[in-house]
Amino acid sequence: MKTATGLFWSGVAAVTLMGAVGCGGGGETVSAYGEFNVSESFEGIDQVGISWRSGTITVRFDAEETQLTASGDTFSTARSIESAEAGLEAIAIDWVVNPNDASQVVLTFTSPGDSGSIAHGGNVEVVIPGGVELVISTQYGDIWIDGNVGETRVDVQIGSVQISSSNGDVEVTSESGNIDIEAQPATNGSILASTQAGTIRILVPSDWAAGLDLRTYLGAVQADLDSFTVTDLSSTTNSLTATVNGGGGLVDASSDVGTVLFGPLAE
Repeated sequence: MKTATGLFWSGVAAVTLMGAVGCGGGGETVSAYGEFNVSESFEGIDQVGISWRSGTITVRFDAEETQLTASGDTFSTARSIESAEAGLEAIAIDWVVNPNDASQVVLTFTSPGDSGSIAHGGNVEVVIPGGVELVISTQYGDIWIDGNVGETRVDVQIGSVQISSSNGDVEVTSESGNIDIEAQPATNGSILASTQAGTIRILVPSDWAAGLDLRTYLGAVQADLDSFTVTDLSSTTNSLTATVNGGGGLVDASSDVGTVLFGPLAE
């Protein structure tokens, strides 16, 4: 475990996995592959963030675990096997503590630099003991999150997002990719989801009270409201607003190109 120095800490990201993908010119390339497993015990962690350049991200919450754990695989691609292996060797992954706030930690992925690697990245699975505020930012790659008891925020450029068994507020933004959310927000909680291109599917308990604002520019809105008590309903092919079970919370979902689906969780 190290202490962070010279790192940028924001109010939304406490843990950062930093990867980069580079592009070279034409010609043959070769790749080297590795694995990692980094675990640390922390007390009083309130927020975990993940920032990844390329690759899949899987996050699980396990109350029986006592450590933050990140494991997965990395790769380095270069013009020669020697450069690819040097790039792989130069990748460093470590837990780092925010010196200004001990409730925030960062899992750093250090890029190979001038090793000759022209592309590098990998896939990661993070296991978190108990619920925290979770913040994820990535450029390319799919994201799976299961079992958070706390707020979840995701920002992905290209990739699908699947969130299941969430017991807190959820906010997901995607430029291109499907968004699938199964959540049980608190009273007066919120689910916010937007994508420029992709399908959005949101399921909540049939007794949860919220206002709905569902819309798409090129696509359709489909809502299964039979299990809810509905008032103030207004709908067209590509938009729907309503109040379910008296209101209080908020579901705001929009897709520029794609279908927006809303309904009850299976009981």
